[in-house]
Amino acid sequence: MYKDSEGKRYDSYGNQYSPEQEEAGEFITKAFCDITGAENTPYAFYISAGSHSIALTCGDEPFALEKIVIAAPDALSPYAEVEKSYKEKGFISAEGEPIIVEGEDAALKSTRAIVPKADSTSPVPSPSDPKKQIINYIGSSNWKSPEEEIIWKISVKETGLYRLGAVFKQDQTVNGYSYRKLKIDGVVPFYEALNLKFYYGTGWQYYEFADDGKEPYLFYLEKGEHTVSLTATLSETAEFYNELREITSALSDLYLEIAMITGENPDKNRDYDLFKQIDGFNDTLSANYGRLTKLANGMKKLSDGEETSFISAVNNMARVIKSMIDNPYTAQNYVTDYYNNYTTLSAWLYDMKSMPLSIDRLYFYPSDSSYKPHMPGFFKKLAFGFERFATSFTADYGNTGSAEKDLKIWVNWGRDQAMVLNSLIEESFTPDTGIKVELELTDATLVKGILSGNAPDLSLHLPRTEPVNLAMRGALYDLTEFEDYTEIIKRFGESADVPYRYGNGTYALPDTQSFYIMFYRSDILEKLEIPVPETWEQFLAATAVLQRNNMQSWIPYTQITASSTVNTGVGGLNLFASILQQHGGSFYNDSKTATALETPTALSAFTFWTDMYTKYKLPTTASFYNRLRLGTMPLGIEVYTLYTTLKEAAPEIDGRWGIALVPGTRLNGTVNHTVSGAGTGCGIISSSKHKQEAWEFLKWWTSADTQLRYNNNVESILGA
Repeated sequence: MYKDSEGKRYDSYGNQYSPEQEEAGEFITKAFCDITGAENTPYAFYISAGSHSIALTCGDEPFALEKIVIAAPDALSPYAEVEKSYKEKGFISAEGEPIIVEGEDAALKSTRAIVPKADSTSPVPSPSDPKKQIINYIGSSNWKSPEEEIIWKISVKETGLYRLGAVFKQDQTVNGYSYRKLKIDGVVPFYEALNLKFYYGTGWQYYEFADDGKEPYLFYLEKGEHTVSLTATLSETAEFYNELREITSALSDLYLEIAMITGENPDKNRDYDLFKQIDGFNDTLSANYGRLTKLANGMKKLSDGEETSFISAVNNMARVIKSMIDNPYTAQNYVTDYYNNYTTLSAWLYDMKSMPLSIDRLYFYPSDSSYKPHMPGFFKKLAFGFERFATSFTADYGNTGSAEKDLKIWVNWGRDQAMVLNSLIEESFTPDTGIKVELELTDATLVKGILSGNAPDLSLHLPRTEPVNLAMRGALYDLTEFEDYTEIIKRFGESADVPYRYGNGTYALPDTQSFYIMFYRSDILEKLEIPVPETWEQFLAATAVLQRNNMQSWIPYTQITASSTVNTGVGGLNLFASILQQHGGSFYNDSKTATALETPTALSAFTFWTDMYTKYKLPTTASFYNRLRLGTMPLGIEVYTLYTTLKEAAPEIDGRWGIALVPGTRLNGTVNHTVSGAGTGCGIISSSKHKQEAWEFLKWWTSADTQLRYNNNVESILGA
């Protein structure tokens, strides 16, 4: 569990920003459950009488275990029975003032991504200010995944029955609900509290938790300290999510069988006789058509008859399948429609699990109280908006740092990322070094800044080839001039600084890096008896087998333009740079005075690379992500970030794909797996009068601690 770090944080302009998150180090009681949200209730285990052993294996993160409790599953009573018990026990309404809990004052959160936030667009959140950014709510898109939990602590002064309400915003699940499970002191009070609905609306709303007849739920609280928690859950949509997952898996397998016969662009004038060539083809289509129709009807009932985007996607897929059933001799004509609609439908596997919700305040008030929170009316909202509009003419949106500065830094980022960096600067860099920083958001190039005499002292996130281009013109400072450079560069990989070297100097430090890895569908390779390739010869042999089955392999390719080369660098455009280095070649001669692309080694590498497109017919454009999911491109090379995308957004192929090193070239008895990469750098402008201060900043910025804090904070704001 995580909690806010102590103290409120403000920038030099008086704007408040989100607190950092730190581990709370508290023990909590948690039932074993499905973290994907596919099941709403905890796991139940059948255990026979006698002695048994229980083993737990640690996965990614360390944790402390105090005890394991084995107990019979709790049978939750419906609210009607709980209410009846209140009357039998003589419970009466509490007295006194309502208990108001600010959402941003949460005690604990299950992930560091759930942080208090600021909404300066409305007077509804408490507190609010049209001129300054004030933290006034919690949640939104950072609190959306199943089992993500927020816990608040409340102090009850009077024992008795209370009603519970909330000021919230749910503006992302259109014509649908976000669901939450309510627990008080770690216990779900009654069955209906498993599935509290938060309705869609374009702005902030007030809602009192009640049954379908709008009769408020009552909660018995004794005097003293209590905890209240809300946990994201799929609730009623869980069964539809499970059904969609099974359907998309079946449709994916069926599409692969179709594509292995017709290819992905079938001849419309040819009869492939799919209904005879594929065993049970008609039965499979009919079964999935029925399941899709039932799924659409169920979701429509859940959305109170509204035709949501998801229902439209389900119906469109069903119509394509119905067309194939009704036209057996021309079923191949619908393969493209099948692919397009499957791609749209499968994307909902991720969207269905998304339950975003923002909480401004929670209210506990005596059950017989007529109190309701005051919500600003039209004229107050109008006045707030006008004042905010007027303030926009004087606010400085370009600078996020100190007005009194020792260093001026340019960043070409989003404002959220710049705000995170500025908060870290003001919290640790400036207090530790005494160096004040002015951070400027700009999309101008450094060349323009230098020519205009308005250059910064240093720039972050420089495109891959920009440091050397500027170094050639004497615009960047040689970082090797600093005495501790050799020590600082050890922070990075052995060749991470190569793109930023020119002559005998190095003109930037890496601040991001990316590289290629190989992805494969293990189930398909196993079915076709293809081993995971280790060398390029094995990769091409595997490609030949795949192509005989109307499938394909993928290697990355980006059309070479001046812009793409500058921004990405040659190593991130395609695999030629990797293959060249695997063959023992280089782009430049040893003295770096000319290119070495005319050497036999370079020509051999270039020929080998182009042969993959000319002889083996590998495509230069494809949606590798979608085709890997479907299985028509079960082997390919892509940037490592695809790993996270597959883990999060392709649950239907969980356990059916893997990663490996990019194939290598066998030289002198060993396989060379060298890969080139892409990334960005950060450098110091040669005209700066504060080079030592700028170097101190670069050392701080590229340190492990700063990078960890920066990435954690960005994740907290933008989500994982």
